[in-house]
Amino acid sequence: MQSSNIQRQLVLGMNVYATENDQWIPGINTSGRRFFSGGGNPADTMDESGSIPVQPMDWMTPSLAGTDLPANRSARIFTLFEQYADPAMTQRSAVFGSDAGSIVAEYLQDRTGGELLRHPSFLMSMNWQLFGAKDSLSIPEAKSDNLNPITQFTTPRYGELRNIYHLPESYRPRFERVGNPSRKICISDGFRYIENRNSIVIDVDVTYSGGPWGSFTDRNPLDLASTSWGTGSTRTPQIGWPFSFRHGGRMDAAFFDGHVEVLDKDAARNPALWAPRGSRFIGLGGTDTRAYNFAYEPYSRNPDRGIIE
Repeated sequence: MQSSNIQRQLVLGMNVYATENDQWIPGINTSGRRFFSGGGNPADTMDESGSIPVQPMDWMTPSLAGTDLPANRSARIFTLFEQYADPAMTQRSAVFGSDAGSIVAEYLQDRTGGELLRHPSFLMSMNWQLFGAKDSLSIPEAKSDNLNPITQFTTPRYGELRNIYHLPESYRPRFERVGNPSRKICISDGFRYIENRNSIVIDVDVTYSGGPWGSFTDRNPLDLASTSWGTGSTRTPQIGWPFSFRHGGRMDAAFFDGHVEVLDKDAARNPALWAPRGSRFIGLGGTDTRAYNFAYEPYSRNPDRGIIE
């Protein structure tokens, strides 16, 4: 119940943000763009206000803008991960990052007498933060800067997501574009960690850039390579499952309309839940085959049954 209530609060706050920002979903192409607008040091920007995200893909801070979050970035990270934590998310780890990591570690040392930090409890699928068109140069109308979209499918690090979905060409990260809000998962239980390639090392990404996914987003449960919801790599199989499906093998998932459902590992593979309406289900290598149990077939095989409703 506590997990569900926190998720509802976050989605409600996200809706308030969208109402005040022309329906934009907080993320790297909307609220996170502010870090890059002036070309200054993001460390300085992130310590200016308690309403500024702690990483480019941090959707939590904008969703909690009215709750007096600390202006100090280290204190804000601590608050986000500790105060807005699912009680069932008990995993704690050392912080990761040569830039912000050392700064946050110093703060935690003073605050708790140690450097262990609780992981973020809830994640958003990166599908909601991306632009649809592969070659889109559209700029969010809600912002005044002249930067191109930071995250789109032509960006190499996100291109692999297109093995599972092609978003509609017209998709923009806005609430009005997701489709039926009662059938699209906004955020859900999830576990993020950084893996040392030579051995399994679980830690918390608190760098300024947030790495490929940061501490607030991940791919989606259909992606076998998702270390949060998928089976993970052959070297680290299912490492995130105990922490993401932490309620007796199930997860809480909050939809864009604010209601929360409980999903098991099979139900979480429904392709319709994680991508906007009109997306094409591609289903190439790296896709969990359980996704095919929901009547969706790869678009290349069956266009009629490959379009997400």
